[in-house]
Amino acid sequence: MDNPIPDAGAISVDDINMVNPRLFAEGKAESYFARLREDDPVHLNEEELTGRYWSLTKYEDIKAVDTDPDRFSSAHGIALGLPIDAPLPESALDVSMFIAMDRPKHEEQRITVAPIVAPTSLKRLEPIIRARVIGILDSLPADEPFNWVDKVSIELTTQMLATLFDFPFEERRKLTRWSDVATAAPGTGVVDTEEERREELLECLGYFGRPFGRNAKKTRDRTLCRCSRTARTPKICNRSSSSAISFC
Repeated sequence: MDNPIPDAGAISVDDINMVNPRLFAEGKAESYFARLREDDPVHLNEEELTGRYWSLTKYEDIKAVDTDPDRFSSAHGIALGLPIDAPLPESALDVSMFIAMDRPKHEEQRITVAPIVAPTSLKRLEPIIRARVIGILDSLPADEPFNWVDKVSIELTTQMLATLFDFPFEERRKLTRWSDVATAAPGTGVVDTEEERREELLECLGYFGRPFGRNAKKTRDRTLCRCSRTARTPKICNRSSSSAISFC
């Protein structure tokens, strides 16, 4: 049995490591963040599995980093994982994500998808967004605990992504699964190995290659079609011989 996690004030601040998932599972994370915020708001950790990383716990520090892309890079990933210089594990997919890019690549991708979330586009989607929010909230149990993340946050996001991607609505939870597979480390409860991750992501790629759009005219304005028809994005959209956006 694992040893109990000590109170945040009972250990040296140098020994605090916010990567420890038990801090969150056992409700200790908030007190540990509070300790760092008070005693070491820019906290350095050196870990064998994740490499060197910093924990920032004050709003102004976080804002300063988040709004200064010239000095702080996203190109090596936006989540802790392998150390920057470590080779990819065997069978791992070497892919680039839009949210893990620096300028100018990030700006090129952003220009491509920006019209989808422009005010005029969101105005067209407003009735369906409102209807889905009402439907989801009305479906929640009134007199028993429920998982807000799964029932509301994930469900609403997944419903709207299915609409934007013209994805079969009844299979929308595949999007949730593939997102989890893409971001979770092997052995953390989502996938056990890099090979399993690769197989599921290739399944995702093949699925998006299916012609599930209801008709060509309707899918012309979908998010992935914008990606496929923009000269700036071919290397991102077509990283495999089976294009993820060929249904457009």
